[in-house]
Amino acid sequence: MTPTRLLIVHPEPEALAMISSMLRATGHPLIEADNERTALRLLGDPPGLVLLGIDPAEPEALELLRYCRRKHPETPVVLLFTASHPGRSDEALRLGANAVLPFPLTASRLRAAVAQALADGPAPRPSEEARGDETQPAPAEGQPAGGRPSGATWETSLAGPGVTLRPLKESLEGPERELILQALEAFAWNRCEAAKALDIDRTTLYKKIRKYGLLGEEVASCGANGARTVSAARPKAVARSGWILADVRR
Repeated sequence: MTPTRLLIVHPEPEALAMISSMLRATGHPLIEADNERTALRLLGDPPGLVLLGIDPAEPEALELLRYCRRKHPETPVVLLFTASHPGRSDEALRLGANAVLPFPLTASRLRAAVAQALADGPAPRPSEEARGDETQPAPAEGQPAGGRPSGATWETSLAGPGVTLRPLKESLEGPERELILQALEAFAWNRCEAAKALDIDRTTLYKKIRKYGLLGEEVASCGANGARTVSAARPKAVARSGWILADVRR
């Protein structure tokens, strides 16, 4: 088999070293990442295969898998679960993981799974159900999915001819995205601190990062050496804007 780069991602240094030692005998070049930020940077030059060591109980456990399948659908992904979680395993396979293995595991089993994933290539693209898309009935003529009239019909049905209105939720998404991005940049993408500043819990923040496509912003904000510049003025700006976010949440 032709050598191909393997990206190994695991938050625990000891586990990362163990996985690397198991795979060194395969002859494939190995690159390592002990956090999501480093993994995203290394994915800029897509490897031949990604091994993700994750805790399936974490709310955002499968986010890096989703990112890989969306941005690098040609790259096989093998997951290493630190605990049994049948529901999350099924979800990972629906999202496009080539395999879900328990960790720790034997070197022979890990090598066999890597060889199989490289031979099979990437799994099929995630299904509509796995991406959370809902099947909508076909809209009536001149009407988009969801039952809303399109264009001027939607605008004038609310406010009369010549007045343009957008749905409130849609109008507030732009300011909310900007506030979240400001908070993340202010705290060097420390999600715990950003969530505190925004007065929301970490899980809600992560869902909004996904919703507004901010995962890629984290990579773009890194310098050549992966360091971030923290603005001392940003936390104050975020605090001053907090009432806006509260209104958005309502």
